[in-house]
Amino acid sequence: VSKLNNEKVKLVFMGLTHPNKNIPEMNAVKELKKLSNQLGLTNKNVFFVDKWINYNERSQYLLNANVGVSAHFDHIETQFSFRTRILDYFWTGLPVITTKGDTLADLIEEKHAGLTVGVEDVDGWVNAINEMFENSAKTNEFKNNSKEIASIYYWKEVLKPLYKFIQTATPAPDRLLMPDLLGENRFSNPYLASFPRLSRSNLITATNLLKDKGVKALLKKIVKKILRRN
Repeated sequence: VSKLNNEKVKLVFMGLTHPNKNIPEMNAVKELKKLSNQLGLTNKNVFFVDKWINYNERSQYLLNANVGVSAHFDHIETQFSFRTRILDYFWTGLPVITTKGDTLADLIEEKHAGLTVGVEDVDGWVNAINEMFENSAKTNEFKNNSKEIASIYYWKEVLKPLYKFIQTATPAPDRLLMPDLLGENRFSNPYLASFPRLSRSNLITATNLLKDKGVKALLKKIVKKILRRN
């Protein structure tokens, strides 16, 4: 990075080795390490953490960082991805530098939580890194906005639509014809309370009845069970 003192910038790559030992090291990682060694940067400015870091320990790495980085190429995975590592950057209040092209990059631009760079734009990355380290006022603004974004993705927030669905959901018409397979009344509809619980043996019996005598015989059996129960 031309404008900065080389000693000032430290780049850490985490989790370079796949946890599945049968999957070999990626060619991109080999090329990265080779280039870092050739430039004399390894263990000086560039550090490689080959093993995957325990989730409970990862926060310590991020809390001691100044910037969260996510760089990727332009392909279909980018368009549909939702990069959870960037959520960790928000969680720890890191300003972010990331490649354009995915949902979180758009959010970072919208909320002013960092800088986005075009795919394979080397000069853009150099300028972004320089700006992040030299413009402390803007970097502090990015940090504050990053923390605010984090609150959007707390579990209690992202699960609200699911909670609402569970509270208001009603079973499909065909679902009303069958007992609760889990032995519990999962819906608020009181009609389901009249259904008998379905054990594994009853399920097997119902399956065999359906196969041998058809839907009409199965429905007749279910109705009898309901009437007997009530």
